[in-house]
Amino acid sequence: MIGILYWRWANPPKTKYNWVKTYTDGEYQPYDFGVFLSMLQHSSQGQFKIFNHGLVSGLPKQNIEGATYVFIGKQAFYSDTEIIELFKFVEKGADVWISAEVMPETILQIIGGKDTSLLMGQFASEQVKISCYNQLDTPVRFNWKVRSFDKQPEEWEWHYISGTNFNFNTFPRGNIDEGLNYIEYRRGKGKLYLHTSPVLFSNYCLRNDTGFGYLTSVFAGIDLNNIYYDLGSRKPKNELDKKGRNTATPLSYILSQRSLRWAWYLFVSMAVLFFVFYTKRRQKLIAVLPKKHNFILRFIDTLLALHLKQGNYKYMATLNMGLFLNSIKQKYAVNTAEVEAGNYESLSIKSGVSIQSIQLLFERYKQIQNSDEISAEMFLELSKLIRQFKKSQKIK
Repeated sequence: MIGILYWRWANPPKTKYNWVKTYTDGEYQPYDFGVFLSMLQHSSQGQFKIFNHGLVSGLPKQNIEGATYVFIGKQAFYSDTEIIELFKFVEKGADVWISAEVMPETILQIIGGKDTSLLMGQFASEQVKISCYNQLDTPVRFNWKVRSFDKQPEEWEWHYISGTNFNFNTFPRGNIDEGLNYIEYRRGKGKLYLHTSPVLFSNYCLRNDTGFGYLTSVFAGIDLNNIYYDLGSRKPKNELDKKGRNTATPLSYILSQRSLRWAWYLFVSMAVLFFVFYTKRRQKLIAVLPKKHNFILRFIDTLLALHLKQGNYKYMATLNMGLFLNSIKQKYAVNTAEVEAGNYESLSIKSGVSIQSIQLLFERYKQIQNSDEISAEMFLELSKLIRQFKKSQKIK
């Protein structure tokens, strides 16, 4: 036990660093802004104010000339009212310096004006070439490589500003792999600076003279007398601006990151495929029913064969004549009672069969009705006369 304690005392645990973009204001993690914040505080020759809430209330209303607003973070969340106040702040003679990977579209539209279109682009790389220049200083150029947990190469998303052209009030001040990551915009008495690579001001980047030289070149020409350091705009706004909504959503952040964006597309695609193939209505197969057969004619044949075998010719003749009378009643719309009474003219006109043939048919039927029993010859003669009537009729 004593040996274990001595070993722990002689070999203290190694310090663990978080090699991701933490983007807070601590001085411990590599990608925090603690060193940057300390340098700003020491560079300030007057007031240095940090505010967490209310950009509008945090900015000064008087003695604006010589004041500088500073924001650094992953994304700048401004409402429309706050953006208007920032540009009023610039017009009155102050400087606004913003470093964020995601810029508000409203600011880009205002800077671009009517004749140009400023956009945010991005690319993935594990190493970039950085340059910063202005009219007074010698350009600063250096290469910067991403440092990960296991010191192995790792790609990051780098952001830059692109556009068809720039208006006469906008000036380029820095590049990252030939993409513009730092611009200066002049408005009224002041200037607005946009920088798209906040990681270059992290603790890890400022650990040597190269990073410090880049920081000095970036802030060359910017008044650092009274500095207003904004922390509140790193968080999305919870309330709606009275004139519109300019807050980012979780989805907008996901779509701004390449890896998260493709993960989101994959998730949506899988969800769509799930609903297409697994949530459709399922039911048992409908069995194929056997084809129905008409057994009426077979039944009639069987019934007639039975009566024929028994010699019941009168019943078969009566049944056959009943079917005939029902058919002419439906087909020619005649009163069968009148026809049976001897009025054959109407049926003859409608059917086209001669009156003599019709008269002979009904006389044979009357003979059968008046007889108690009939022979097979009389039944066959009646059936023959019915068939002749059907053949002779004009309307089929």
